Amino acid sequence: MKNKSVWMNFISISIGVVTFIYIFGYDFLVSRTTFFYNFDHSAFLTGYLAFINDSWSFPLGVTNNIYPGKNFSIVWTDSIPIYSIFLKIIYNLTGFKLINPLPIWYFICYVLFSYYLGKVLQLRIKNRLTYLLGIILLVNTPLMVNRMIFHSALSAHWLIVASIYFYLLNKDSNYNSMLKHSLNTALSIYIHPYIFTIIFPIYFVSLFQFLKKQGIFNVIKSTIPFTISVLFYFFGILSDIGTARFIRADYIKYRAEFNSFFCGEFPNQFINNYLWCDPPYTQLSLEGYGYFGLGIIVLGALIFLRPKIFINSIKNNLTLSIVLFFMVLYSFGNIWKIAHLQLFEFEPIEIHMRLLEVFRSTGRYTWAFYYFVSIYVIFNVAKIKIYPLSIVLLVFASFIQLSEASKIYETKSVWFQQNNVPSSQ
Repeated sequence: MKNKSVWMNFISISIGVVTFIYIFGYDFLVSRTTFFYNFDHSAFLTGYLAFINDSWSFPLGVTNNIYPGKNFSIVWTDSIPIYSIFLKIIYNLTGFKLINPLPIWYFICYVLFSYYLGKVLQLRIKNRLTYLLGIILLVNTPLMVNRMIFHSALSAHWLIVASIYFYLLNKDSNYNSMLKHSLNTALSIYIHPYIFTIIFPIYFVSLFQFLKKQGIFNVIKSTIPFTISVLFYFFGILSDIGTARFIRADYIKYRAEFNSFFCGEFPNQFINNYLWCDPPYTQLSLEGYGYFGLGIIVLGALIFLRPKIFINSIKNNLTLSIVLFFMVLYSFGNIWKIAHLQLFEFEPIEIHMRLLEVFRSTGRYTWAFYYFVSIYVIFNVAKIKIYPLSIVLLVFASFIQLSEASKIYETKSVWFQQNNVPSSQ
């Protein structure tokens, strides 16, 4: 059994590595690229270089090379604090310094993303061919690579998949792996606070179910490492939070909508005829991107036509399904639509307005729902008792997912593989 698990892990990681090389190329991996001069990546690199070339301070995330004497933390430049601290330790011990650590970070994200997708599928899928096709489909969902264009820290989608994995693992094992779940959740805040707020609700659902199973004492005991880790982040990494200004009222630009899941870069004609994917009927913001890919959409439609399977999936994960549903509603901001039809536009109440002003990139709160749905689509297809039919469906879905992904990747690779200094944005 252990050998089989190792082999399946190898398959999933190999697919992730091959996909990475196809999209980014070898030159990107060894930092022969000028991609990171674009968008906000220069700010991430500035924070990292200022930090690694400075002496140690406390809090640990502080550097005086940006605003001398201001106790400025690289948290504010989104420079992936735990990664930067690790690289600074390596530099201090060995003298080896990465000038640009982000290509390797992207590679790490792809490896861990594919690894945890494999771990999730192994919980429900034992057939190797079904597993292989499921990994191909899920690794080639376009959400993560789209985010990599704009934001390096938020490329750590493996944390979201890992959170789903630990949620399911704990359900299956009488909550014997809550420590791993808590550490994964705590780790996320050291990479980016938005990812922490995305996966904390999943962890909270596990805690709630753990409470019902094993009582308050065991819950408190399991949360001690989590609590210590989060407190250390605020007091040992972050700085100057009292004077920080988070409030921005431009949340309307960063929301998701119903069509975000079904309208991609190259909308399918059949889908477009019904949903109207083009402006002004659909406004897909950079943060609201959540396209599943045509293969996942087709399989999802087939599952939806089998309501018993669909309803059972919700019933078996009812609490989490409700939580993810409300996260999706939050991602829509104050405008709710179905397809191209607007249902509501409302003035947020006070508490909703405060949340929108602080967590303004609301479209990101679809990400946990996105991966949970994608994973369960594969689970439910694998349950089809007519074995050849499930394989045929997965082969067909993989083909159309990859065919579409190749076009999407081509538009992304132009950015990642560029090697010339851009004259303007």
